[in-house]
Amino acid sequence: MTDGTDEMSDRPQKIIEAKLPLVWLLSSAFAVVFSLGGLYVQVNSQTAAIQNMQVAIDKRSERLDQLTVSVVTQQTRNEAQDILIVRNANDIADINRNLNESRQLKKWLLK
Repeated sequence: MTDGTDEMSDRPQKIIEAKLPLVWLLSSAFAVVFSLGGLYVQVNSQTAAIQNMQVAIDKRSERLDQLTVSVVTQQTRNEAQDILIVRNANDIADINRNLNESRQLKKWLLK
């Protein structure tokens, strides 16, 4: 017969016993899960904010393109109106010259 002490000496001895309390394990697990959940919520909110910013940037870009087109269109209109103003000024000058000539001719004929 063998003593119980011999059986104990045959087993490897545990240097560190890894017994953790159940409460500590559960609280650590919940802390990790809630931290990951909070991280997930933060990432989703940041993603939504980035998407909103992208939409705003796209709208701003569209408005800028529209303004650029309207500026070019307005410049073309301004150039056309400038040409019309110069032509009308020349026409008025011609009419005034003709009017003065006709007045002088009328004075000459009446003499």
